[in-house]
Amino acid sequence: MLNEQQLLKKDFNLLMLLKILGEEKNTSKAAQRMFVTQSTVSKGVKKLRQEFNDELFTRHKDGLMPTDYCNELLEKLPCVFNALSSIYEGKVIDDIENYSGNISIAVNTMLFNPFAVRTVKHFNKIAPNATVEVKNWGWQTEKDLINGNINIGINYFPLKISKEILSKPICDIPRQICARKSHPLLSLNRLPKIEDLAAYPFILMDLPNYSNHRTFIEQTLIDANYTPKVILRSDNSYLCSEILKETDAIMPVASISESFLDSELSIIERDPNIKIAENQIALHYTLTSKGSVLTNWIAKEVEKIVKDIFTANK
Repeated sequence: MLNEQQLLKKDFNLLMLLKILGEEKNTSKAAQRMFVTQSTVSKGVKKLRQEFNDELFTRHKDGLMPTDYCNELLEKLPCVFNALSSIYEGKVIDDIENYSGNISIAVNTMLFNPFAVRTVKHFNKIAPNATVEVKNWGWQTEKDLINGNINIGINYFPLKISKEILSKPICDIPRQICARKSHPLLSLNRLPKIEDLAAYPFILMDLPNYSNHRTFIEQTLIDANYTPKVILRSDNSYLCSEILKETDAIMPVASISESFLDSELSIIERDPNIKIAENQIALHYTLTSKGSVLTNWIAKEVEKIVKDIFTANK
């Protein structure tokens, strides 16, 4: 362990540079984020290489590629910066009305509409000086959670996700099926059965190829020995709605999304014998941020918002 005199000689700003380079894989983008020149970043990289006696990054066609040793360092940095952040947060909860930092939340695409507006309004009210960022859960979300760029994620549970991210289930989330109001399934003189649903193509409002497991409706059909036909998989709700209105496709939605559906779309009540595994909705945050005063406060408020929305929609 380094003693006090040795630590006094260290430039801890270089660790921030290392963290940002690890995220951006590009010296120009790192310079922009740090509000310094690219020359300053290059000099910092040189110092880091001398400090750790390692090349740290090698140039590749896709950008800077971390060495094995650099990856080991990068894995340790989120814990370091979360610990530092908790120190400088101070009494943020005691003086939350004056908190002027960022509150960053990522939300699953299918859940985005019910939560986004409510979340922004809630935090604008209790922390008017803060900047609220609400974004779709996407390709970079796991990485951003781990790196501390996003405080909290809202998504389904269970979810195949990095072991560095903790999941806290909050409540069950019923599933429904929607389609255009003139869809043939809505003119049946009975509730649609599984074979009725299987006869039509599906639109899945999800990030394409993000999950390495099937969606609940795909798994439901496969369990019943049907092969689902998916004609569109997208995280763009407008695109999904437009294609849904012009085709005989059907789309699974969260029950709380009904009030946000396009006026030309309708919920299709299904036969109760169709067994669909109900997921839960959960908060996702990192193990290293668990001790953060700010993260715990945001998590508490987001959980309150989620429960209020579900209570109102029962």
